[in-house]
Amino acid sequence: MAEMLFEAIIPVVNNNMNFRNTILLNLRKRLYNKESNSRQNALIGFIVLLKSQCEIINNLESGDVQSAKNSKILIYEILGNIRRCFKQQPEIRLKLYEYLLSMIDKYEDLVPSIFEIVYSQFKEYIDDCDGNIILKLSKCTEGIDEPYIIEPLPYLLSVLTKSISVMVRTENLNMLLVLILMLIQQILVLEI
Repeated sequence: MAEMLFEAIIPVVNNNMNFRNTILLNLRKRLYNKESNSRQNALIGFIVLLKSQCEIINNLESGDVQSAKNSKILIYEILGNIRRCFKQQPEIRLKLYEYLLSMIDKYEDLVPSIFEIVYSQFKEYIDDCDGNIILKLSKCTEGIDEPYIIEPLPYLLSVLTKSISVMVRTENLNMLLVLILMLIQQILVLEI
């Protein structure tokens, strides 16, 4: 229901900067609301807005540089807000991973940015043990008698691997090489 509502107002959001700013402000506020449903709706709003900006860039004429620039700025602002979802409950992160997985194939230009934000979350769950990188699975669950998942790690890994696959397929190797070098540098720092 929320997705349909956001999709219905997207034309107004794209054409009215004041309305767009009001929507962004409300989505940011909703992201920290006490109610989980409100936070989930905020995530949906950000995703719908992100998709619309990607569509704008995909459909622009090559000469419309200013519109492309404005859309890219908004995309990075939205990604910054989406990054905050990693501090939310597991259900919100799970929804985020599902949305990101669905966007990877459709918006290949966005993949390096998706990889970057998801990789920073993944780094929370890796550690060095005698020079070997290990997954800290204990950080992904809570509870002793009845453990429950607090990080949907399979979805996180799916987004990472799918992002890498798309970057290799689309020959977006520059970003991939930079990220691999960062990982190697982090491993070297862990060993010291």
